[in-house]
Amino acid sequence: MKHVEKIILEFTKSKFKEFDLVIIPKENRSEALIFETTINNEKQELLIKSINLDTEMSIKVPKVEFSKLKENLWLVLVLILENEVRGLYIINSKTVSKPDNYIFIDNETRYETLSNYEIKIFRSAFEELSKYSIENMIKSIK
Repeated sequence: MKHVEKIILEFTKSKFKEFDLVIIPKENRSEALIFETTINNEKQELLIKSINLDTEMSIKVPKVEFSKLKENLWLVLVLILENEVRGLYIINSKTVSKPDNYIFIDNETRYETLSNYEIKIFRSAFEELSKYSIENMIKSIK
């Protein structure tokens, strides 16, 4: 695991711990950072991704990483700015898969391995994204 991935993972673990949630690596996971937690006695899968806002304005999640869209599959998006973790958002896979062509984009191609879901991050989108902050999402899930 790369140094940056370790920092992102430790930050994510600490944020979940604030809500008395523990995340553990999922067995048989691919190269992606896939973890699990339990909320209300139900297992939740977490796909952890990060975006460096100093160099990127969007993140693309390959559709193969969201192999089955389901209520208990979540994208955990960690925002990095000026080499510091600045925020953590939790977005359900079904939300990501429903494009609004504003923040959530569906980049469908003829080839499944090239298709992806894109999340655009820009100043005016932060108000919309704030409803997916860990604080708001954990309250709504619990």
